[in-house]
Amino acid sequence: MLLSPKQSVAQESCINCKFALQSETSETGLRCGQSYYALPALKRKPIPHNNYPVIDTKNHCDQWLSNSNGVLSH
Repeated sequence: MLLSPKQSVAQESCINCKFALQSETSETGLRCGQSYYALPALKRKPIPHNNYPVIDTKNHCDQWLSNSNGVLSH
């Protein structure tokens, strides 16, 4: 099935970004993990979630990537 121009596979928002991290300490339940995933896998070190910015589920930034391909595919 072809999608019309009005339809989209994934609306660009932080809630469906591959960098979104679930967080119990965030008002929205999500934090931006882009800085974590930007590092090579061997250099990543987990830090407390309160060090990642809270994301607004209705917005997106220029680093947005669809989570449909998975985090490890980029």
